[in-house]
Amino acid sequence: MMTRPHVLTVRNLLGVLLVVGLAAVCATAVLALEPWVAPDDAAAKANPVAGKAEATEKGKTVFTTNCVPCHGELGKGDGAAGQYLDPKPKDLSAEATQSQKDGALFWKITNGRGVMPAFGAMIPEEDRWAAINYIRQLAKK
Repeated sequence: MMTRPHVLTVRNLLGVLLVVGLAAVCATAVLALEPWVAPDDAAAKANPVAGKAEATEKGKTVFTTNCVPCHGELGKGDGAAGQYLDPKPKDLSAEATQSQKDGALFWKITNGRGVMPAFGAMIPEEDRWAAINYIRQLAKK
């Protein structure tokens, strides 16, 4: 009896892709249930552009370009793209976000999690800090 070498068929490939896809969905769901807390050393990092008006203006541009699609114009989590995400984007004007240290927000923007992109390689460091200045203004709107 001749044995047939294992051949990756379309059916097998689809099965593998299904398992990998389900694992990714489950991992995202588990992450969504866990509180998203920045490491203490990251949270303690000071914002080098805090309180600078020109940085806040730059932050508005960075926010509009990168954050509005999901978080919405006022940061309420109601952006056009955000409606399709699970979990939904957070309300950046809410106390839960505004009470976090700048360093914690910077770490989250830099590293991302789940459906939140990691902007560390996409947005220059100073611009990420500037975006945090602008996010602080959202609580006042």
